[in-house]
Amino acid sequence: MPNITALTALLNKGQDSALLRFGLASAYLKEEPDDHLIQAEEHLKRCLALDPTYTAAYQQLAQVQQDRDNLLTPRKPCASVSPLPKAQGTYKPSGSCRCSLNA
Repeated sequence: MPNITALTALLNKGQDSALLRFGLASAYLKEEPDDHLIQAEEHLKRCLALDPTYTAAYQQLAQVQQDRDNLLTPRKPCASVSPLPKAQGTYKPSGSCRCSLNA
């Protein structure tokens, strides 16, 4: 939390910049990623408002939004896997069964 405190102090002094906002978002994600996704997202959006060419911020923002969606959307088990191959003795475990997170 020392990085967050120090960076927030700089922000409170009026030293707002894209780099500072990106640093704050990164610090939040390093501390407790799941607990600070909203704060990280807010800082990344402000970072991009200050510098729309900050590609690392776009990448991190996309990851944060994906992580938030995964936490907010309940997962359903794979119910569509057919028991037929196992019953016929041709079952081969593989990575071909994919579950949709939003199904």
